[in-house]
Amino acid sequence: MSLQTEIDKARVQVRTDEYGMSIGEIVRMYEQKELIINPSFQRLFRWEDHQKSKFIESILLGIPIPPIFVFETRAGEWELIDGLQRISTILEFMGLLRDAKTNRLRPSSRLNATSYLPSLSEMSWAGRDKDDQKKFSKPQQFEFQRARLNVQILKRPSDVHTKFDLFQRLNSGGSIATPQEVRNCAVIMVNEKFFRVLDDLANDTNFSKVSRITEAGEIKQKKLEFVMRFFAFTKFDFDPKYDVEEFIDKHIIEIADHEDMYLQIKETFLQTFQLLFATAGADALRRYDRQARRFIGGVGQVALEAVAVGVARNIDEIIQLPDARRFVLERIKSFWSEEDIKNFSASGVTGTKRLSETIPYGEDYFEP
Repeated sequence: MSLQTEIDKARVQVRTDEYGMSIGEIVRMYEQKELIINPSFQRLFRWEDHQKSKFIESILLGIPIPPIFVFETRAGEWELIDGLQRISTILEFMGLLRDAKTNRLRPSSRLNATSYLPSLSEMSWAGRDKDDQKKFSKPQQFEFQRARLNVQILKRPSDVHTKFDLFQRLNSGGSIATPQEVRNCAVIMVNEKFFRVLDDLANDTNFSKVSRITEAGEIKQKKLEFVMRFFAFTKFDFDPKYDVEEFIDKHIIEIADHEDMYLQIKETFLQTFQLLFATAGADALRRYDRQARRFIGGVGQVALEAVAVGVARNIDEIIQLPDARRFVLERIKSFWSEEDIKNFSASGVTGTKRLSETIPYGEDYFEP
């Protein structure tokens, strides 16, 4: 197939349109449920107050705003796929953003002072009461609502995978803080039912205790990252031609397309972390110091890739052993004394090189 043929074929798959719309028009679409913000996406709305204030300042000063991207659904509605932070900031400031869980209106936000507009300090859209002076005047409200945003529309027949691919490309420059947050949104787009399975597993009691992810780590979606890595590494051998993030992206979406596959891995996940916790409690993925005869330190990538995935890839055989817990505990304790493990964690070792070795090593090491 020639390059031009490939280009022509791909263009049929991706159809776009472009509108310039006022903020007032976009807000009305949201109120009339013609602009959809997926509730699972909304959980990821986490701009800090200073970021929200700078964005509102940009609108007031007429500074160009990057385009908003939406996906046209079969029902003709627009589903927001890029611009969550911007649209949510506008709606929250105007007191129109509904909570993802309760569907109740969230309180109107107050702004911080900015470098160009220090008087924005404590300013709100309409004030908290009639005596509140820190609010936009009617002319300021009208001007704000007339400000225009560029909306790019991904139209049918673009399929859900095209929507996912576009979302990843849009966010590859970091408009969402981490690759994992981009991945979360992408999985929601492809199969929200699968995302709920992953989210439930991220809150599994045994996993939560064994992974030892802190509250700060939870805010950064570290639990979901851990779960998605487990799914990808348990099912697929790492291919070093891919970047680590690309490998996870590719295979987590492949898994999302096959319900039988992800339900099977879900069962493996639950069995693995139930066994690990029963074996060594919350210490199961920590290093074991033979001299001190105790577990030490935190839980790193090697523990996930070689211990958790190693156990998972052998779980059916391990649980058939007369004393599975003893077998796993002895293997975990001896694992951290192996010379190879030091090489996996040495400085300068890339994630690609490490994964090429840790996954097969763990599978062999925990084979009964």
